[in-house]
Amino acid sequence: MRLGNSKYDEIFWTNGYSSDGTSEVLAKFDDGTAAVLGKKLGTGSSYLLGLSFQDVILRNQINRDYDTERHYVNAFEPGSDVWMLALRAWYESAQPGAVRLGIIPDGKKSVLLLSHDVDWEDSFKPALEFSAMEERHLAKSTFFIQTKYVSDTNSAAFFSGKNLVDLKKNRGAGIFHR
Repeated sequence: MRLGNSKYDEIFWTNGYSSDGTSEVLAKFDDGTAAVLGKKLGTGSSYLLGLSFQDVILRNQINRDYDTERHYVNAFEPGSDVWMLALRAWYESAQPGAVRLGIIPDGKKSVLLLSHDVDWEDSFKPALEFSAMEERHLAKSTFFIQTKYVSDTNSAAFFSGKNLVDLKKNRGAGIFHR
């Protein structure tokens, strides 16, 4: 798993380890030192990681990841997703009565979450079109609406005039809720 783009000389702090012979090397850094060590302790297990979850998970989630991402959004990202899957696997394999709550309603196997960013001066009219299409297909989604009142170097103020009229149309149709 990449921790950062090779164009950076340095990214965040990591610590490579060596096994004392009683622990198993589960992952290595490029320099050959252990990135993850695992050790059986009685009926349990212990893991030692040479990096911080803040660096490999949170950085990716807030787009401060030293360009390690493979896709901009909505994709499996090994740089962070594998760590969360490893934590889940460690928990479930070590805890016989492990409980993990289902996050998909009604026992379904998958879910599709639709969302829209209304964050540009020309986003309001397409929002009307999307909401009408979703209504025809009995679908629901979330609209994230930016309230931009001030023009700046990025774009003009857009939470006014025709955009507010379009927003009120969607609200009147029951699409947007407070």
